[in-house]
Amino acid sequence: MNDTPMEAKVEDKGSPAPQTKGVITALATLPGDALLDVKALAGILGKCPKSVERSARRGEFPPGFRLGRKSVWQVKAIRQHFDKLQEKALREGTRRAEKNSENELA
Repeated sequence: MNDTPMEAKVEDKGSPAPQTKGVITALATLPGDALLDVKALAGILGKCPKSVERSARRGEFPPGFRLGRKSVWQVKAIRQHFDKLQEKALREGTRRAEKNSENELA
């Protein structure tokens, strides 16, 4: 296998064995300026590379950029994107709860 040391490190940290099922810690432990290709990101998220590509096209991931022949993502861009998605979900949840509260009082 022709893995670079960074790719091997990402694959090791993204393996499901040391993690609790459903908990993704690899993104938090990688340096923000680390670059992930589709295969590495898929391994961390427990998805196949094609699913990552489709998710990126749907805007579920920030846009990657080309580095040679590969699409790559900077770890800090993925973290920031996920933070924005979480904030949006929290705002929507709060709005729904307020609306339900108003309906119950009426």
